[in-house]
Amino acid sequence: MAPQVSHSLNSSTDLGPRCQTIAGASPFPMAAVDASTFVICYANEAFCLLLGQSNIMLTGTLFSAAIPGGEASLSLLRRVRETGQAEIHTGQEHPSAHPLFWSYAMWPVASPAGQVLAVMIQVTETARFHEQSTAMNQALMIGSLRQNELVEEAEALNEQLESEIARRELAYRALAESENRYHALFEALPVAAFVCDEDATLQSYNPRAVELWGRAPRGGLEKDCASRHLFLPEGTPWPEQTPQARVLRTGIAERNMEALLERPDASRLPVIMNFAPLKDADGQVVGVVTAFDDITERKRAQEEIRRVSERFRFMAESMPQKILTTTSIGEVDYFNKQWMNFTGLAFEEIEGWGWKGFLHPEDLEGTIRLWSQALATGAPYHNVHRFRRADGEYHWHLTRAVAMFDAAGNISMWLGSSTDIHEEKLAEERLRRANEDLKQFAFAASHDLQEPLRMITCYSDLLMVGDLTKLDSEAAFCLEMMTKGASQMKALLADLLAYAEAGADKDEAAEAIDLNEVWQQAIKNLQQAIDETGAVVTRADLPRVNGDHSRYVQLLQNLIGNAIKYRGERTPMIHISAERQDGQWTFAVADNGMGIAPDYHRQIFGVFKRLHGRAIPGTGIGLALCHRVVESYGGKIWVESELGAGATFYFTLPAKVT
Repeated sequence: MAPQVSHSLNSSTDLGPRCQTIAGASPFPMAAVDASTFVICYANEAFCLLLGQSNIMLTGTLFSAAIPGGEASLSLLRRVRETGQAEIHTGQEHPSAHPLFWSYAMWPVASPAGQVLAVMIQVTETARFHEQSTAMNQALMIGSLRQNELVEEAEALNEQLESEIARRELAYRALAESENRYHALFEALPVAAFVCDEDATLQSYNPRAVELWGRAPRGGLEKDCASRHLFLPEGTPWPEQTPQARVLRTGIAERNMEALLERPDASRLPVIMNFAPLKDADGQVVGVVTAFDDITERKRAQEEIRRVSERFRFMAESMPQKILTTTSIGEVDYFNKQWMNFTGLAFEEIEGWGWKGFLHPEDLEGTIRLWSQALATGAPYHNVHRFRRADGEYHWHLTRAVAMFDAAGNISMWLGSSTDIHEEKLAEERLRRANEDLKQFAFAASHDLQEPLRMITCYSDLLMVGDLTKLDSEAAFCLEMMTKGASQMKALLADLLAYAEAGADKDEAAEAIDLNEVWQQAIKNLQQAIDETGAVVTRADLPRVNGDHSRYVQLLQNLIGNAIKYRGERTPMIHISAERQDGQWTFAVADNGMGIAPDYHRQIFGVFKRLHGRAIPGTGIGLALCHRVVESYGGKIWVESELGAGATFYFTLPAKVT
């Protein structure tokens, strides 16, 4: 009889009844042993029949002593106790000379804290299988002649099996990696995504879906998630079956659908949605993937663009100018109503390149050439051409257009305007004719009108060099007045000629003129007056400007000459300086003369305007000539002065030099 040993497993652990219940319900031989002592604490009926002993006799006995060859079980029991893992014993660990063979299946019984308190053991007597194994070995020995063949066949089959196993392992690994990549991609998607089965029942979703949906969807329960609660962008219910159901029925993806999604909290979110079918290997639809994203910011931007566009159109339609916009390649996509009112044509007739139809034929080639250059370079477009009015009359227009560039520096559109300058062109033509008439007058003044003066002067000179004693005093006085009048008339005609020429366009191109040299020439021309009055004329360094040398000599000579002429009682002190400001030169000619009352500051630049009558000689054209020269170069002239405090004449000229 096996020795009896006390054991620690008791009812306080609540494992005794559990072990008895498990073992008692099994038809196979089973016993429960204490994990600390390996003492049998319960054996079921099948175990007792196997060993021919009662439960009372076996309880308290070491398991290794109770079963023949049981010493081999101790290593198994220790491993179960130490690892907490089940173990299986095949019956080959006990002495082969023993008439019985056993196989064991052992598994731990643990406390709630995880401590192994008992081990359940199922025992199978394998002697019959051992006998069969022996018979098989004998048969194999009898058939040893075929052993090599069988080995080779087995090895070949084994190689095939190993190859197939390796192939399947690679396939399983690739499938697992694909699944992992899919899962990682699905989780990291920046848009919300749902996956539903063929019944439209939700199966999976990503974190973005929870964020946009407002709560975690109920997987396996909710149907048509993110599709059933759809409204059209204007807020009316979706008119047909859900897009998800349609994709499940047709197997055709549906993309870029804008909708309002009603979430569980009843709020509506503007979204853009895509639906794609999931198909099996046979091409059958087994589910659908729904992806959607919040387009709230996009809708706000679109609304802002709409408002800006409305403001632009309101402004463009309210302007008297003709406004247009074109695409990046120059096709007109917008004309304001001024165009239709002017041309009498519908927008559809003049959009794109249709505007060529109302352009004057003589201006068509030049207009297209300049417009093509602007489109190619992105440079501002500027042109003057004629458009046909609804009544058939052509009007001159000034057209400008500028390109709008995107963030990448590419042209996105053009904005242009056309202004009717027909009246200005007519006025320009009238001015041109007036200048031509003035030129003709200048020619007459320099030739025809001076011829009688030369005759009067010539004959009066002959009388003056004769014997004046033969003339009475009255005749001599008349001769003197006639000579002076002729001289004054000659000077007046010379000044009028200079004034006319100052406003006429010169044929030769403007050149860069050094005003220091101009000043030097003016001083040379005025040297007699300077010497007679003792005037002191100085200058700062003067710049180079575009223009005509002779006109600038007239300008400085008249300003310096006036300062000498209206010098008052003091020795004339005259200084010329220049300062660059805002892209132009501002010149100052300052003197210490008698000054000019503020009431006459503008009047003195008119033709024949003289403040001192005949007390001071002159023709009254000098300052008018200065005004004409300065304006011909795009500048302006004015005076700052007080009576008795000298005067400073200012004038401006463009600073750009070609």
